[in-house]
Amino acid sequence: NGHTGIPAKGEVDTELHVKTEVKAEVEQVIDNGDSNLQSIEQQDPISQNGEERIAPEPTPPKNEYQSLMKNDDNTNNHDSNMVQNLLETIQRQTNEISKLHGTLEQREEQLTQKSISLHELSDTHETELSQYQSKIRDVKEEARKRLTRAKEKVDELQSQLSQARS
Repeated sequence: NGHTGIPAKGEVDTELHVKTEVKAEVEQVIDNGDSNLQSIEQQDPISQNGEERIAPEPTPPKNEYQSLMKNDDNTNNHDSNMVQNLLETIQRQTNEISKLHGTLEQREEQLTQKSISLHELSDTHETELSQYQSKIRDVKEEARKRLTRAKEKVDELQSQLSQARS
């Protein structure tokens, strides 16, 4: 019966048969250390989608595997040492950044205080300048008044002198 997925009596379930064959091939490849798989791939260097196949690295025999595991342990130790060194470097740099932030905040505070002082001094200067200019105007006005009075007196005295001569 094709539409139910269950083979009718006397029919062979080809899908199950293919799955069984593939499973047997996979087990054989695992047992033989990939030698069968490599020979198959070497015979057909082009994959199904038309791209060139890259041959997988062969699985080493068991005694080489133990040697690789020792090397892998050394690599893991090296990697963990590298990670530890990186973490220490990150911590040192984080501490340095914190110190620099503190120094930056102090300098910003100093600049803020100097800016406030400069603003206050500028205001004081403007106030004093305004006061001096006002005093200068007052002194000039007083000097004009005195000059005017002095001229009037001179004119009056000249007029009296001329009348006295005549």
